Amino acid sequence: DRFVASSSIPTMCCQTSTPKTTGGPQRNEARQLLRLLAPKTIRFEHTTNLKTTCRALRCLGMAIASASTNKPIQPTIVDACDAFQSDYERGLALSGMADNAWRRPRFFHLLQMFRSTSGVPGATAETGVFRGLASRLICAERRREQPGFDGDGHFGIDSFEGLSEPTAMDADPSCAGRFADTSIEIARRTLEDFPAATLIQGWIPDVFDHMPEQSYRFVHIDVDLHDPTRASLEYFYPRMVRGGVIVVDDYGPWPTGEFPGCKIATDEFVERRGIGLAALDTGNAVIYKR
Repeated sequence: DRFVASSSIPTMCCQTSTPKTTGGPQRNEARQLLRLLAPKTIRFEHTTNLKTTCRALRCLGMAIASASTNKPIQPTIVDACDAFQSDYERGLALSGMADNAWRRPRFFHLLQMFRSTSGVPGATAETGVFRGLASRLICAERRREQPGFDGDGHFGIDSFEGLSEPTAMDADPSCAGRFADTSIEIARRTLEDFPAATLIQGWIPDVFDHMPEQSYRFVHIDVDLHDPTRASLEYFYPRMVRGGVIVVDDYGPWPTGEFPGCKIATDEFVERRGIGLAALDTGNAVIYKR
């Protein structure tokens, strides 16, 4: 048998010099493998040894998969969404934040979870606003649902002074004050297209005393550490409407072992409540209010 393929596998040809009519499941399998490995297959001719053909194609497929294990599939999916790309790039520019391999797909997942609450009433909120990128993306999605949305009904909570003091549940005792390179003014600038969005500065849980009593459809918890994660879940979950969603950003696990306290707090909360949790491969986790 002879196989011809370019380095990017755009085309493939399987051919023999002595065609022979054969059929059955092996031929179908060979055709399916060719389609999977080379969507633009140009030709498949009869072969004298279909078992060898299928075996060779399987080996080629495994080699291709092995060579690409370090290249995540998410960017391909994410890059196909023009609306997200536009909003994300605009948010990066306004917030002064840099892109990275984890942030883009993680925020893409965040917005897919928000979209799952379409038609559900209630406000939106984020704890751990930092420079305002995620809040801006949430507001942009709300504007797509409701043209003219100006931010009214979205709440962002942050100390704007970095992380609070960690506890024994958190890995790094020196992380207090991390992410302090922000301010409420920077977050307001990032949210400049949504002037009615409410930003509240303060430390969790005391800051919740300044929140209006209301129901929520979607909440993003991005506070990294054990205690503020637990306090955010305890505050918002009872106020979620049926069909609402909470996304916990730092559930992990992270390759560097950062923020284990967030996962501990989240796992303890859902176990105590007897509710489900879905962990995503981008490090965030999802809780649905049933």
